[in-house]
Amino acid sequence: MVEAIEKLIGSSYMLGLIHAEEENPERKINAADETEIPAVPFTEAIQFLKSKVPMSKTEWYKLEPKLRFRAFTVAKLGEAEIVNKAKQILVSALEKGGSYSSTWEELKKKVNVDTFGIKPGYWENVFRTNTQSAYIAGKLQQYENTGVAAYQLMVIEDSRTSKICRHLLTESGYGMILPVGHPFWQKYGFPPYHFQCRTSIRAIWPSQIGKLGNNVENPSMKSLTKFKVQDGFGGNPLDKESWWRMTPSMLNRIAEYNLAEDVLSFAKQNGIADNFKVLVDDKWVEDEGVIISSKRFEDGLKSAKVYKNDLYIAKQLARISEEPVYLIPERNEGKNSDTIFKGAYCEMKFVHGGQRAVKDNVFEGLKQAKNVYCFVERNFSAESCFSAIHGELLVRQRKGDPIPDKSCIVYIITEGKLYTKRLGELF
Repeated sequence: MVEAIEKLIGSSYMLGLIHAEEENPERKINAADETEIPAVPFTEAIQFLKSKVPMSKTEWYKLEPKLRFRAFTVAKLGEAEIVNKAKQILVSALEKGGSYSSTWEELKKKVNVDTFGIKPGYWENVFRTNTQSAYIAGKLQQYENTGVAAYQLMVIEDSRTSKICRHLLTESGYGMILPVGHPFWQKYGFPPYHFQCRTSIRAIWPSQIGKLGNNVENPSMKSLTKFKVQDGFGGNPLDKESWWRMTPSMLNRIAEYNLAEDVLSFAKQNGIADNFKVLVDDKWVEDEGVIISSKRFEDGLKSAKVYKNDLYIAKQLARISEEPVYLIPERNEGKNSDTIFKGAYCEMKFVHGGQRAVKDNVFEGLKQAKNVYCFVERNFSAESCFSAIHGELLVRQRKGDPIPDKSCIVYIITEGKLYTKRLGELF
């Protein structure tokens, strides 16, 4: 699946490069020296596209890992969505005492009819959005060095044209042509502007201005106030290379499905990055070893009061471990902070009371993540904290109550040190 998506996104990016070059009235395509294109396990279609794109071996080596990373995150999240839906069906069946045969039939029905409640249109949205973003990125990459004067928004006008993109049409029926320096591009960016957006762009060179169909406009931003980009769309895909990086919403779901370690490991294997900060299309604030998404704290750390306990624990963890701790956009309406440490999603708890509070917080945290960090305010010994957890496990086992996965990890921060044990060691 990763390879298939990589081909799809890679083809879109290279088609953007080719089409941008073909638009230039003053230049012809200069195909790259084939000896400079490395042998890669792509299909003949990809090989054909590479032979037409003026791209050096060095440029390709920089591009390919990014294509692969985007493909990996898209595929991994798609797989996780299905697995999660399947788990929900199985858990529901267990709670209701359903039979194996009836549960199996329900699973088959969900797969055949609507892929666990994820409609086919969802997958079309996902792939169309990713391929279009890559295509626009390829075009803009090629435009950068060719002296482009303006961009035209190529809006398809028919019964399917969205209310969003209709605001970009002119009286002539064409999309607006705006100078490269117009504030529209800084504020709204480039397509796609919404799910299933079909709008694209083409370049206008200085020699084309004023010719039929190439009249450049300069509307005021006030006249464009009705144009509203859907959340998560627009922007410039070359800025921070957002066409291949994870969006904050993707990072949220990666944290939700506990895929952080897999994603970070994949990025490292491909030589892209060694931390989440550079893998996410976002702005960050750093404070004492804690890296915080500004999507959560728009005013920096000033608005962090709701998260003061998490922030305090993260600082202690960063100081003791001498490794960065990431606080990412919240999923629970500001009730808690989501944290990534050493490539794994984790939950943090600030313990005010005694041993009972330690075990209560640990098991509450294990409902949300496989890794739990407890900062013990009263500096109880680590031994007494783990003993309390051990006692609770025995009680649950005796009563037949659910016990978290034995591979879960409990971290205790007490007396200025960090202590670690897998749940399986505490039985």
